[in-house]
Amino acid sequence: MTTPIVVHVITAADVVSPPRLDALKNTSLPEWFARESDGEIALEIREHWSQRTSTDIGGDGLQAMLREFVPAPAPGALASEIAVLFCRSWCHRNLAGLMFDADGSDLPLGPRLAFDGVARQGCAVFLDGQKTQLDEDHLYVAVHELGHVFNLHHDSANGSFMGLDVRGSHAFLESDRAKLKAAGAGRFPEREEHLPGGAPFKAGAGLVTQCLAPRSSRPGYGAIDIRLAGDSFLIGEPIVLDAELHLAPGAELIAGELEPGFDGVRVWYLTPCGEARLFAPVRHYCLVGRPPAPRLRLAVVRNNFRIHLGRRGLSFCEPGQYGVWVEVDLRAGSGHPATLSTPTVELDIRRPESAREEALSKGLSDPQIANFVANKAGVLDAARTEIVRRLLAEVPATHRAGRHLRYAAASAAARSGDRETAANLLRGVRFGQRSLQQGLRCLHAAL
Repeated sequence: MTTPIVVHVITAADVVSPPRLDALKNTSLPEWFARESDGEIALEIREHWSQRTSTDIGGDGLQAMLREFVPAPAPGALASEIAVLFCRSWCHRNLAGLMFDADGSDLPLGPRLAFDGVARQGCAVFLDGQKTQLDEDHLYVAVHELGHVFNLHHDSANGSFMGLDVRGSHAFLESDRAKLKAAGAGRFPEREEHLPGGAPFKAGAGLVTQCLAPRSSRPGYGAIDIRLAGDSFLIGEPIVLDAELHLAPGAELIAGELEPGFDGVRVWYLTPCGEARLFAPVRHYCLVGRPPAPRLRLAVVRNNFRIHLGRRGLSFCEPGQYGVWVEVDLRAGSGHPATLSTPTVELDIRRPESAREEALSKGLSDPQIANFVANKAGVLDAARTEIVRRLLAEVPATHRAGRHLRYAAASAAARSGDRETAANLLRGVRFGQRSLQQGLRCLHAAL
């Protein structure tokens, strides 16, 4: 059984000269994947020019560009059509490529959410974000990102297409070739885990659940600390993890940023039944072909992670006792790598204690509303807009979970220019965490 897949190669309107599709060793994309899957995956190329520009494009722009030409599969079906987008540059980081998953959204800069996304249906190559402007290198990145579309993960040894060096090996690892072959042949579970539209990125059982304990920190590299707003949270309540990394002189972050969307920063959580799970953030950033990041010379690096919502939905959807810890990969001045790990922070996920809390918990657990609250932006349908309106009217600003809802609604109102509504929503809203306090100050200043 051979699996046919249509690949829509979409070039943005502001890309003057797209790369040749056979520029990598005079071999086309269909030939690469037919070779690496032993003929079990048959790609058909269809080329298009988009009317959209792509300089500093965000996730909503990528999703809109994809939907110009690529239909969404039926609910529950795999995707028989995927896309490779050739764009100029990404809005938030100097990336060379990106695979976008269940929705194609990046929210730090506030573009609207796109809720019609499909798991692993598209990827983008950012031509301005690469070290060189050689067609061969652009195509290497395209093959790498298509590997992510087929749920293949990074090769830390840089010995295959899934490594981060565009001058690396022109082949997939044998284990990845076996996955492509099995998926293309329709075997279980590879078909659902690796064909586009199936399992979310990195959702294979071997990566989602691992029984392990936090590693100990390495002296001489630094230390990392994490804090939560409390030790008990309502089901569905947004959970923000404040992280503070103290770097020793000469040490640097391998990922370049304190952000779990990069491979060198990992958030783990221990479930009530004792399973250790790797948190899968909504956005995963890929460093293949990217120019080396400037050395991070700050002594203290801070960030906050919204860990209640990931690529697979809510992280803490069952009541009980959980544990959370963070691992960060560092490199010393001598070049030797090390991993810092935080102590485990415990938290209790509790059931609603009143009818009002039950309505709030149900609302915050809704996937569309959860995305809206976590990212302080988004487009809600009429039914969910009414749910949010009712919760804002009934839940006081003194309720910690209700504050997050007000904060998100106020941010959305401010972006739309409705400053009066935003100011009214923020009355009485206070946060104890430093990161949220800073965000609240910035929002007040913008009003």
